[in-house]
Amino acid sequence: MSVRIKNLWLVLFILSCQEPNKPTAEKSVSKSAEKEIRQESTENLGSPIIPKESIVNDFKSFWNYYSRYVELYNDFYGLDEKGQKISRIMFLKEMSKGKYYPLLVHGAETGKHYQLTPIPAQADADISVYMKDFAQTQLVFCEMEGKALPTFTFVDLRGNTYTSANTKGKLLVLKCWFINCVPCVEEMPDLNKLVEKYKSRDDIVFIGLALDDKQALEQFLKQKTFDYHIIPHQKEYITGKLHVNAYPTHFLINKKGELVHNFPDAKHVEEAIQQELKIL
Repeated sequence: MSVRIKNLWLVLFILSCQEPNKPTAEKSVSKSAEKEIRQESTENLGSPIIPKESIVNDFKSFWNYYSRYVELYNDFYGLDEKGQKISRIMFLKEMSKGKYYPLLVHGAETGKHYQLTPIPAQADADISVYMKDFAQTQLVFCEMEGKALPTFTFVDLRGNTYTSANTKGKLLVLKCWFINCVPCVEEMPDLNKLVEKYKSRDDIVFIGLALDDKQALEQFLKQKTFDYHIIPHQKEYITGKLHVNAYPTHFLINKKGELVHNFPDAKHVEEAIQQELKIL
């Protein structure tokens, strides 16, 4: 990863620790609308839900918009510059060029609609760097969806072994993390509640793939409770096979051993599990 990207991650971390700008009444969208945008009238089809001019004034304004309204890891309707529908993969391929940002617009179907919108020439250059980096990551994950997880043999801290073969027929919930990742640690209580909720089901397995070695993890777990099955020293698999470059990253693997979805934090994991259980 380039120095510029590393610096950008630092900027994002600092901004994430700050209180987001409070939107005005004109710019605000209700929480229910943020979760699921439903178009009830044809009058606004294709029009921005958030005024474009308020998004790319500076990097902080962009980050406030992006972190609140954009979820490229979830299913969405993609539109090209002219408002024509394109596939999610095609949308991410265009986004990964670093020339566009995803503008949230009104659409005819239930769900979020994003339109490819050129990043103005005068905009902060880090907006382009950010969009290129994250779109490329999501494109890799998107292309992995519906395919078998790369072959694995994991041995947890207690000596239990999990393989591509013996986890077939089970729902696999993976978390990629490391000890010094602050958000990785902060979300552990919520994940522990999830493990507790499904503890009676032997067809759901929670596995934590850690970058750290066994000794460091054992020391860490003396101070902090994390109820996943912890697999030490997984840098090669996490970065080489799963192509993860941001932490935490979560994956949901269905009972066929296929990747269903990826998520950046714990709040989406339970929703994904429930959705998959409905499908089964």
